[in-house]
Amino acid sequence: MIREHHGVITPRARIGLALVVAAGALSFGVGIFVAPTRAWGGYLMALAFFTSLALAGPVFLALLALSGARWSVALQRIPEAMSAALPAAAVLGLGLLLGTHSLYEWSHAGAVRLDPLLQHKSAWLDPTGFAVRLVVAFVTWIVCARRLVTLGRRVEAGEPGAIE
Repeated sequence: MIREHHGVITPRARIGLALVVAAGALSFGVGIFVAPTRAWGGYLMALAFFTSLALAGPVFLALLALSGARWSVALQRIPEAMSAALPAAAVLGLGLLLGTHSLYEWSHAGAVRLDPLLQHKSAWLDPTGFAVRLVVAFVTWIVCARRLVTLGRRVEAGEPGAIE
């Protein structure tokens, strides 16, 4: 069992989790040298999955706020906890920038010069623009999630005017 009844991770479980993380990092590191496109493709899929789960919390909180639901106070801690994973997803998203050249053809200047369609889209499909849009998206998501969590806490505390 990973957690004791007090909610604290045991030292044995912590070691086990650290070994799993180390094994995953090692296999990813080997994959970057053996098959970079597959390794970065797997990283992208894992990032999309993790980010989707982290964004599901704020979406649920937004629906609760928009509907003015007060019945959900007992279970709103779950989507709040899900939204707390967004900063970790942002860090992993920044890690994705290291694999841009393995994932996306448009990140190679030579490929853009030879392809008229990529030339037409080059204003949007640009590694720098991609990085900026990635950062802006995560900052927006994190700010909105934190505001929704704050709003939910105000509703839970019964503050007048929290949701009108």
